[in-house]
Amino acid sequence: KPSSAASDVYKRQALDDCRILLDQAPELMLAKCRMADVLMLVTNWNPAKQLWTEILELNGNHPHALTQLAACNIALGIPDQAEAPLNKAIRLDPEFSSAWHNRGLLYLEWGEEDAAIQDFETTIKVDPNHIDARLHLASIHHSAERWKKAAPLWRQVLDIDSDNDVARQRLSPVSYTHLR
Repeated sequence: KPSSAASDVYKRQALDDCRILLDQAPELMLAKCRMADVLMLVTNWNPAKQLWTEILELNGNHPHALTQLAACNIALGIPDQAEAPLNKAIRLDPEFSSAWHNRGLLYLEWGEEDAAIQDFETTIKVDPNHIDARLHLASIHHSAERWKKAAPLWRQVLDIDSDNDVARQRLSPVSYTHLR
């Protein structure tokens, strides 16, 4: 893994590359998408949201742009403006795992655990290797002390990433001694 300083350098380089590309091809939608993604990576939410809005003005049926716009709205503290774009992204592409996952995160933020569980489970059906959805689902069950549901989910996380510290810790013998 790159160090934090190296990561910052890569992010700046990515922003510079996107700026150059946009200078050369200002209407290139892919360049705008990459720029908006990088702006989100460096937590510049308002400029990212503006770019996603511009992209959606050109193509209102862009599932990635809809999902990322929703993520910006959540990050900006206006989650009530996130559900509609996520629902539209899911309608447009029911196999787009990021939209399902982000809507699950939105429902978690709203305290709607059952809806979040349903969306995380759908995310996993769509993308069996979606580790974040598996982590969220395992965490929900773990926090609710539904150990028999949580334990296999933690194991599934380790099947994808055998070095995942959270799953290893949650599956430690101390955590599940009551299952024996």
